[in-house]
Amino acid sequence: MVQLQDRKEYVQQFIFYFITKLAGAGFLMVLFTTFTFVVSHMDLYETHKAISAGFLWIIAFVYGVICSIIIDSIVLKFSISKYSKICLLYMIAGYPIFLVFEFNIYGIIAGTVGAICALLFYGASLIANHSKGFAYVFAFLLPILLLIVIPIDFTEKEGWNEIREETSYKATFDYFHGEHEIPLKVEKGQTVSVTFHFVRSNDGGFGYKVTDENGDFIGLIEHEDYQYKFRAEETEEVLFVVSGEHLQGCFTVNWVIE
Repeated sequence: MVQLQDRKEYVQQFIFYFITKLAGAGFLMVLFTTFTFVVSHMDLYETHKAISAGFLWIIAFVYGVICSIIIDSIVLKFSISKYSKICLLYMIAGYPIFLVFEFNIYGIIAGTVGAICALLFYGASLIANHSKGFAYVFAFLLPILLLIVIPIDFTEKEGWNEIREETSYKATFDYFHGEHEIPLKVEKGQTVSVTFHFVRSNDGGFGYKVTDENGDFIGLIEHEDYQYKFRAEETEEVLFVVSGEHLQGCFTVNWVIE
């Protein structure tokens, strides 16, 4: 009976230990969301776009948690007790994932930011270890709220008028800030030529991309200015995604399927 009780307590301790790691990751995501919201001057679309990046969630909740557990194992194995040495281990762990992708000055800058985030992760996990309220709020409540927000479309449109024809789409607008999708059904093996044309009435920004049904980028071959080609690898619905940044004016998308 005693052994069963001890085992139950061990499992509970391990679960809470893991929750403190999730709290560290959740704290980073909440901090990043708040920072983006403030820097973007409370722009909901820009903030939403930033937190929708799956790479950030992987860094915080997968890479961050795994590195933290590995560091704890090192600390335990070598009986490291000084916080300065533990902090150094966290700072070191903040670099590799960024240097793997860009081993240059930009990778070093990103790694330095990663090192700072690693320290914040460590600090948050320490607080979570001493406060169950903090642990559960940042491990579950706030991250879940962020995930609930992700499917919401924060695109702003004013005076939007559109005309869709068989091989073209045109939209005029007084204000456009966000993204607009134009779906097109293609058959496997077909070649699609698409042209994007924008006319701006102000200095707002614009962009465009082509994605598959899952939101993954489709590689485009530039044929002429603003004209691209791609070959359909599957029979599916592709999306011409047009984006505007505080934009006034109009845009036209033309396509030819061969």
